[in-house]
Amino acid sequence: MGMRFDLRRALEIPAVYNVFQKMTRTREYRQRFMARVPIAPGARVLEVGCGPGTNVEFLPQGQGVQFVGCDADGRYIAHAQQKYGNGTASFYAMPVGGLRTLGLDTFDTVLAWGLLHHISDAEVSTLADEVDDLLESGGTFCTFDPCFTDRQTLVERVLTACDRGRYVRYPEHYAALLGARFTNVTLDVWPPGTILSYSVTVCIATKE
Repeated sequence: MGMRFDLRRALEIPAVYNVFQKMTRTREYRQRFMARVPIAPGARVLEVGCGPGTNVEFLPQGQGVQFVGCDADGRYIAHAQQKYGNGTASFYAMPVGGLRTLGLDTFDTVLAWGLLHHISDAEVSTLADEVDDLLESGGTFCTFDPCFTDRQTLVERVLTACDRGRYVRYPEHYAALLGARFTNVTLDVWPPGTILSYSVTVCIATKE
């Protein structure tokens, strides 16, 4: 019996992941998201679930921004370190729940691109606690994830349900999870903008 191709497993390979992102025009979503994220000159930025480090390409250039990326997948981190690692960007293989053990300084901005729909409610709560400890006062925690909506077509809902993440939620659920830790959470829902017809939720939580 022949081997079946498993796209979800294949996407764990950095090169395949990057090609898939280009094919589905997800890069345009990244650019739009990163433009929404408040990053001041000289800011320190942490990305949890950074994957192969692609968002480094969308940081403000020539403004002294320092970037730290963390991901549970060592293959992604090795790729990111090789391609983007330098004096202003560094990467660590570390899952949610272990960020405090890295001994990192505090950050002005924390990103979680496409992470929350891969982790359970309990893990999101753990992450929010970690981020709260690592954020400067007035800092922001910015997340981006596919979501279900009441207005989705059947095709959109099926495609969203087929995502690698096991915890795709409704927008209000994402916001409520962050709201349990942060009192100021803004919520945006973007309509489908990629070939895969995903709606996405963007949450920005501010630490008081």
